[in-house]
Order: sequence, then structure tokens, then C-alpha cells
Amino acid sequence: MRNNFWVVFRFEYLQQVRKKAFLISTAVIAVAIIVLGLLSPKLLGRAGGTDSSVIDGGVYYGVPEMKGMLPFADQYVYDSEETLRSAVEKGDISIGYDIQDEMHLVLIYSTYGMNEAESESQNPVINFLQEYHTEKRLQEEGVSPSVYTSIREETVQVQRDILGNDSTSRYFINLLYVILAYIVVIAYGQTVANAVAREKDTKTMELLITSTDPKSLILGKVFATMAVVMTALLLYLLCGLIPYSIVRDQLPEQVRQLLQQTIPTSVLLVYLLFFLQGMLQYLFLFAALGCTVSRVEDVGSAISSVMLFIILAYMVAFISLFGSDPAAVQVVSWIPFFSMLVMPIRYSNGFVGLSSVVLSLIISLAFTAFMAYLCVRIYRWGTLHYGKRTGLIKIIRKAFSEKS
Repeated sequence: MRNNFWVVFRFEYLQQVRKKAFLISTAVIAVAIIVLGLLSPKLLGRAGGTDSSVIDGGVYYGVPEMKGMLPFADQYVYDSEETLRSAVEKGDISIGYDIQDEMHLVLIYSTYGMNEAESESQNPVINFLQEYHTEKRLQEEGVSPSVYTSIREETVQVQRDILGNDSTSRYFINLLYVILAYIVVIAYGQTVANAVAREKDTKTMELLITSTDPKSLILGKVFATMAVVMTALLLYLLCGLIPYSIVRDQLPEQVRQLLQQTIPTSVLLVYLLFFLQGMLQYLFLFAALGCTVSRVEDVGSAISSVMLFIILAYMVAFISLFGSDPAAVQVVSWIPFFSMLVMPIRYSNGFVGLSSVVLSLIISLAFTAFMAYLCVRIYRWGTLHYGKRTGLIKIIRKAFSEKS
């Protein structure tokens, strides 16, 4: 048998990128990124020509003397509570304001969710009524509203003296990394497991090993999948940069500042290295699990325990996102499979130095090499064994007890 790693790599890579599922899903996501990028100024509330001085929704003034005090469009001022409720039910307006008096307001929704609950804290009508009532009470007590306002505008001057890194400045890039890594691991891990199981199910595996070394087959398959992942991510990055270059001047100032924040090269390099080696660890693990079954239908049950493992790593990584670094997170960040998500965030937030990151990466790379060796042994064992699914631990024991 010949060592045809590059032949297998090229074949597997071209086969995956030419699949209709890959082409369609990649094209849809790429187009969605471009469209959302071009629409981002409107979605973020900057562009679109909407008049921010006009309150969204409709109103009924239960107190006639208050009519016209709030900036509602004329067509959305209703003569009765019934017509207001009817407009909300029909979908003519998103929210109705039944102002019974200066201290009593009924908010009328067609549906109510988290977005509506969060927006109430900054609702302009509620704030107006509160200010209106306050000013009225001040006048009744003989206090000048202008004096009260000037006192309210006197704020405590706060200066931040941050001795370490400001983790809030990198929260969104850390969040994006965790979500992206989680999705990619699950999506492409299942792809590898299904591909290996399908070869075994269709007996293709028996034909392949007659002309190619099993090590070249499994390594070529895993590294080809890794190359497909990087191809898709680079394409998505390019699709994100195109609309950004067009609409960046139209974005809100806060968004522009967030996107223009300089991320140190060392942080980006740590993200990339841990992502690559972590992906390889998971891909080898999924490929090994694909070897433990003889039918594609059994892949789901074979990888179910690993899915729970990934979710656990995802949850631990989220703890680090909020700038905390408890002892449990510190320990987990050194454990392979977990370190992919946790260690880059700890480094980005300034909890560990570069030397610790390098040592963790060395440990992870050594474990990745071990996973590759283990996967090759299991793959070689799987080519000769069919039937009911066998537990991974039992297969590992058998794979190392048999002669190569």
C-alpha cells in the first residue's frame, strides 16, 4: 500500500467543496452576510430616513389638555381607547399608549416578548410622563424646575484607572470567536463522522485500503475537512469586508469605534492557533466515533456524548466572556478540547501571559498528535470489524491490542 496523503487530501477537498449542499449553504450564508452588511445602518438605527423625533406607535389621550404634548404622527392619535386597541390588533401600529392621566399609562401590545420588556426601561412616553409629573409637583411645591434640572445635571466625575486589560473592549470579538468555533465544530465534526460511517456502510472502505494506507486515508480526510472550514471562513470574511467598506461611514459612531478597535497581533494569532489545533482535535475525535458504527443512521447516537462535552466547553467559555476568572475556569483552560475555547479568551482578557499560552498550546498540540494516532488505529480496526456499534473505550483497547 502506498502513502497517498496528498492524493487523498486533494480528492476529499474537491469532493466536499463541489457538493451541492456545501455550495448552496455557503452561497446563502455569503449572500446573507453581504445583504445584512449593506442593511446594517438601517438595522442599527442610523440610516433609513426615519424621523427619530416621532414616537413609534399610537396614542389615546385620556387627559384632553395633554393632547399634542407628545410627538406622535397625526394619523396615529386616536379618539378612543377602543380604536387604539383595534389598530394594535390589526397590526397598524406596533404598540398603543392609553394615557389615562399623568401618572397612569396602559401599554397595549399585540404580542409581548423580551424585546418589548427591555425597551420599556427607555420608553419615551414613560419618561415624558415621569418628567411631566415631576415638573408639575415642583411647581406646586414652589420649587423652580430650572433649578431642579440644573441640580440633576450635576454628575459625579468618575475616572477609571484600569491596571490590567479592559475586557469590555474585546467582549464582542471574544463572543464572536466562541459562537463561531462552537458552530463550526458541531457542523464539520458531524460531516467527518458521517463520511467515515458512510464509507464503512457502503463497503467503500474495504476497497480504499487495498490501494492506500489507512493512515493516509483518515489523515487526508480530516485535513481536507479542515481546509474546507478555512475556505468557507475566508469567504465569509471577504463577504463581510465588502459591505463594511461601503457603509462604514453610515454606521452609528459607537459601532464604528467598536469595529475600528485595534486588536493586538498576538491576540489574533492566539485565536487562530487555538482554533486550528482545537478543530483538529474535535475532527479526529468525530472521525474516530464514525469508525465505531457500521451504519450512517447510528452516527447520531455515537456522537451524542461528545455533543454534550462541546456544550459544556461552550458554557465554561461563556463564564470567561464576562471578565471573571474563577479557579475552575483556570483549570479547565489547560485541558485539551476545552482550551480551544477558554484559553484564548483568558489571554485576550489579560488573565494569563504569553508564556502560559505557549505552554497550553504545546500541551494541546501534543494531545492533537495523540488523537491523530488514536484515530488512525481505530480507523484501521474499523476497516475489519462490522456489526453492532461498540463502545469507544472498548474499541481503543482492542485497537491497541491487535497487531498493526
